[in-house]
Amino acid sequence: MTPPNYDDDLLHLAHDLGSRLLPAFENTATRLPHPRVNLLLGVPVDTHNSTCTAGAGSLLVEMGMLSHLLGDPVYEGAARRAIKALWSYRDASTGLLGALSALYNVA
Repeated sequence: MTPPNYDDDLLHLAHDLGSRLLPAFENTATRLPHPRVNLLLGVPVDTHNSTCTAGAGSLLVEMGMLSHLLGDPVYEGAARRAIKALWSYRDASTGLLGALSALYNVA
């Protein structure tokens, strides 16, 4: 069910945005994404050293659907790695996560 004269314009924009967000998932010791990305320049040099666990773990639906629509697993893979990393940082006694997670300090 595609509207007439639609040429995947929104999908092309979503692909562009997803590609610009991918650097957030790179080069962190914890595999959690950076909380901020400059869409022109990538991850800022002076970016925060921690990320909100909800923000780090909520991208799977969007990135997964983008991967599905494009037939490119890279977006879903980045989000899945972040989810798996979050899962591994749960508290041993409670199974809960903190509100913030460090990007570089792995305990």
